[in-house]
Amino acid sequence: QYGFDTVDVEGLTQLGDVELFTIAQEEDDIFATAFAGNPIWEGLPTVQRGAVHPLGGNTWTFGGPASAETFVDRVVDALVS
Repeated sequence: QYGFDTVDVEGLTQLGDVELFTIAQEEDDIFATAFAGNPIWEGLPTVQRGAVHPLGGNTWTFGGPASAETFVDRVVDALVS
Protein backbone atom coordinates (compact mmCIF):
# COMPACT_ATOMS: atom_id res chain seq x y z
CA GLN A 1 0.00 0.00 0.00
CA TYR A 2 1.13 3.51 -0.74
CA GLY A 3 -0.66 5.56 1.90
CA PHE A 4 -4.11 5.21 0.40
CA ASP A 5 -6.75 2.57 0.05
CA THR A 6 -9.63 1.80 -2.26
CA VAL A 7 -12.96 1.21 -0.53
CA ASP A 8 -16.60 1.11 -1.50
CA VAL A 9 -19.12 3.55 -0.08
CA GLU A 10 -20.00 1.13 2.71
CA GLY A 11 -16.35 1.06 3.75
CA LEU A 12 -16.41 4.81 4.27
CA THR A 13 -18.85 4.34 7.15
CA GLN A 14 -15.97 2.91 9.17
CA LEU A 15 -14.06 6.20 9.06
CA GLY A 16 -16.33 8.14 11.37
CA ASP A 17 -16.58 11.92 11.11
CA VAL A 18 -13.36 12.93 9.33
CA GLU A 19 -12.08 15.37 6.75
CA LEU A 20 -12.16 13.43 3.47
CA PHE A 21 -9.82 14.39 0.64
CA THR A 22 -10.70 12.99 -2.77
CA ILE A 23 -8.73 12.75 -5.98
CA ALA A 24 -10.76 12.17 -9.14
CA GLN A 25 -10.80 13.51 -12.67
CA GLU A 26 -13.44 16.22 -13.06
CA GLU A 27 -15.02 14.44 -16.03
CA ASP A 28 -15.21 11.16 -14.07
CA ASP A 29 -15.75 12.26 -10.46
CA ILE A 30 -17.48 9.35 -8.74
CA PHE A 31 -18.00 11.45 -5.62
CA ALA A 32 -20.04 14.04 -7.55
CA THR A 33 -21.88 11.64 -9.85
CA ALA A 34 -22.17 7.98 -8.85
CA PHE A 35 -22.55 8.71 -5.14
CA ALA A 36 -25.12 11.47 -5.66
CA GLY A 37 -28.41 10.26 -4.22
CA ASN A 38 -26.78 7.28 -2.51
CA PRO A 39 -28.31 7.13 0.98
CA ILE A 40 -25.16 5.67 2.53
CA TRP A 41 -22.98 8.44 1.05
CA GLU A 42 -25.43 11.18 1.94
CA GLY A 43 -25.78 9.77 5.46
CA LEU A 44 -22.08 10.06 6.22
CA PRO A 45 -21.41 12.75 8.86
CA THR A 46 -18.48 13.89 6.74
CA VAL A 47 -20.74 14.52 3.75
CA GLN A 48 -23.50 16.09 5.84
CA ARG A 49 -21.18 18.74 7.26
CA GLY A 50 -19.47 19.44 3.92
CA ALA A 51 -16.10 17.98 4.87
CA VAL A 52 -15.40 16.33 1.51
CA HIS A 53 -12.54 18.15 -0.18
CA PRO A 54 -11.75 17.42 -3.85
CA LEU A 55 -8.06 18.01 -4.54
CA GLY A 56 -8.29 17.72 -8.32
CA GLY A 57 -7.52 14.86 -10.64
CA ASN A 58 -4.06 16.15 -11.40
CA THR A 59 -2.96 15.78 -7.77
CA TRP A 60 0.00 13.43 -7.89
CA THR A 61 0.45 11.34 -4.74
CA PHE A 62 3.63 9.58 -5.80
CA GLY A 63 7.04 11.05 -6.42
CA GLY A 64 9.45 13.30 -4.67
CA PRO A 65 9.39 16.56 -2.76
CA ALA A 66 7.65 18.56 -5.49
CA SER A 67 4.60 16.27 -5.56
CA ALA A 68 4.54 16.15 -1.74
CA GLU A 69 4.63 19.94 -1.56
CA THR A 70 1.79 20.25 -4.08
CA PHE A 71 -0.28 17.70 -2.17
CA VAL A 72 0.24 19.51 1.14
CA ASP A 73 -0.54 22.88 -0.44
CA ARG A 74 -3.83 21.54 -1.80
CA VAL A 75 -4.80 19.97 1.51
CA VAL A 76 -4.09 23.23 3.35
CA ASP A 77 -6.00 25.24 0.73
CA ALA A 78 -8.97 22.89 1.09
CA LEU A 79 -8.99 23.19 4.87
CA VAL A 80 -8.75 26.98 5.04
CA SER A 81 -11.21 27.77 2.23
